[in-house]
Amino acid sequence: MLLNKLRTSDAVAKFLRQAGCLGVQMDSRTCPVAQYMRRCYPQAKNISVGLRFSHINLRSGLLVIRHSDAVKLFVESFDSGYYHDLISKRNDADQR
Repeated sequence: MLLNKLRTSDAVAKFLRQAGCLGVQMDSRTCPVAQYMRRCYPQAKNISVGLRFSHINLRSGLLVIRHSDAVKLFVESFDSGYYHDLISKRNDADQR
């Protein structure tokens, strides 16, 4: 996953911002990382992003991706409101 190659949470936020991936705080299915994963895995039935792992339910089975420290810190910071410019209204995120 490209996000795992970024070195800081700010770099992750910048990447997601440039990609237009907004999301809802404390929502594993509509956070910015989940929105990005949907673009990477459009065939996924379900995507859930946690602090340490993303779970992607594909037809072929469950794909589990371990997050880098930078992604973990981004998820934690986003849920705390640090990257407020990436926060979307729930209805906006659900439409993606």
